[in-house]
Amino acid sequence: MYSKDLEELIDAALADGVLTEKEKQILLKKAKAQGIDLDEFEMVLNARLLKVQQPQSARPAKEKKGNIITCPNCGAHVSALAGVCPECGHEFTGVKANSSAKLLAEKLEKVTPHVGKGADEDDKQASIWNQMATIVSSFPIPNAKADLFEFAVSMKTKMIIKLGGIASTSKDAGATLMAAYLNKYQESMIKIMSLYSADPLFGNLIGNYEKDVKIAKKAIWWQTDHTELWFFGGLIAFIVIDCIVLLIGNLFFGW
Repeated sequence: MYSKDLEELIDAALADGVLTEKEKQILLKKAKAQGIDLDEFEMVLNARLLKVQQPQSARPAKEKKGNIITCPNCGAHVSALAGVCPECGHEFTGVKANSSAKLLAEKLEKVTPHVGKGADEDDKQASIWNQMATIVSSFPIPNAKADLFEFAVSMKTKMIIKLGGIASTSKDAGATLMAAYLNKYQESMIKIMSLYSADPLFGNLIGNYEKDVKIAKKAIWWQTDHTELWFFGGLIAFIVIDCIVLLIGNLFFGW
């Protein structure tokens, strides 16, 4: 609303919820030097002081504005993904804004295949899954406790996608998406275990974490196309067996 240095002075003066006469005179002097109407400035100053002094229970509820909410403690506009207000440190519980899991789902629903005309269904599916993997990988981990729990559960349920019976191109893209969900689940769990290791809400998630990760990694490996691996593995096995046969023949039969 005002210049940065004046806003900083106002915040410093009102930080303790009390505006002394000396602090007020300093602010008025600064405002006058910047050509601000003093009567208007004093009204704004009194309103801000009243807001700081107002009991939290009497403050307005959080206002949802798309992906932005209004902090009930200081009125700052904050990302809906935030767990704590960066301005005043107020912790958000029961945030009414969209959950992170829902926001991610909305982003993924808008994905369309980036392929030319005449592309078959497998190429279209591969394009969609590759784009989804990029979105999932770049999506931020939430901070609020309930939101973090919901997000981790959502990532866990999406780590395994049944890909049998489709072309290898789509299969590899699907495995890439599964890996993106797995990585995001692991990131969520690292945060959970560092912040809420003793919280019963996360007990089952933490208890099954290692097992879930092993299952997901195994599923991703089997769903990935390993044609080249099997080919080279078979070639090496053939060479080894051929060498053994020749060795036995040379030792026992004089080949």
